Amino acid sequence: MNASITSLVVLGCLVSAGCGPGQRSTEPSPPSAAETTATAAAPSDPTPNSPPNPAPATATPPAAESAPPAPAPSPSTPAAPSAIADELAEIITASGFPGVFAASSQSGRLQVCVGCDDMLPPASTFKVPHALIALDLGVASPDTEMAWDGVERSISAWNRNHTLASAIQYSAVWYFRRLAPQIGRARMQRALDQLDYGNHTIGAQLDAFWLDASLRISPRQQVSFWHRLHDLALPASPAAHRQVLAMVELERSEDAVLRGKTGWYQNPRDAQQVGWLTGCVLPAANAHGTAQGATPDDERAAAQDDDRSAARERVCFALALRAREPFDGATFNRSRFEVTGALLRHLGLTEVAGLARLSPRQEGD
Repeated sequence: MNASITSLVVLGCLVSAGCGPGQRSTEPSPPSAAETTATAAAPSDPTPNSPPNPAPATATPPAAESAPPAPAPSPSTPAAPSAIADELAEIITASGFPGVFAASSQSGRLQVCVGCDDMLPPASTFKVPHALIALDLGVASPDTEMAWDGVERSISAWNRNHTLASAIQYSAVWYFRRLAPQIGRARMQRALDQLDYGNHTIGAQLDAFWLDASLRISPRQQVSFWHRLHDLALPASPAAHRQVLAMVELERSEDAVLRGKTGWYQNPRDAQQVGWLTGCVLPAANAHGTAQGATPDDERAAAQDDDRSAARERVCFALALRAREPFDGATFNRSRFEVTGALLRHLGLTEVAGLARLSPRQEGD
């Protein structure tokens, strides 16, 4: 990790303002020049409902005649935000899949955006707000079991009974397709509006709107949702927040905890596939955090105890990779974790090294 990147993580916004934990937006905001240049190997045809955002022209004021020449930058001078964005975009491109990325820290010191206003189908990442809605309405508890319908599906772990908790763990699509009608269209729409989730759109199929591209969300909006979930700041009961946080823990190491959710958009009517990984990394010292009853203020105070490293505070992220046939599905699936880990390590989150899911695969794996 070079010193310039560490300095940027600590001192302020890496790429764009407005990507912080409190940000809510239902429409993409105009990007800065850095954001525009940061999109990693974007497809030649843009994603539907994601119009291109040209970079605004910026005027450079003339230097005063009496001003002395600017000193040459020292090795410790932080790199420009656009340079960091380009470095992150290169990491994504090196995976072999184009993609977009957003991340921000709890305090807002760390804020990054690589094409992060693209609106994409959330696929199974929507299981997280879906579970929150069901829990808050009393439609389900973490232990609510549904009987498997006997239909053999391609993922063997789906071919059995599931509870809400296990359906999130194994991302069992059939469970949530049966859960949605129990919530009902009116209550689901009201919840999407109150959560300010993506474009708020259900579309024709109540049991598949997060799978058929009716509902769309940007990486920036995903990050905002995850911060608000950890802050118990969504329009749901504190108990529902805590139950969801407990269900989405993916891994815990000596140094950090990873909470998150994958998603894979596959639609036979759409040549493009989208693979998500979105969630948060928390330092283990305060990772019990809000999920176990500490207040958001407790987490925030812990994060501000040491100003030397943004890695000491919660960082939420969202990565979406794109693919078109033909491609290797196993590589695409694995790349969501590997690319996310590489991006976070590049931004100075040393705690990520202890998380196996976000670490480079060992040779021979």
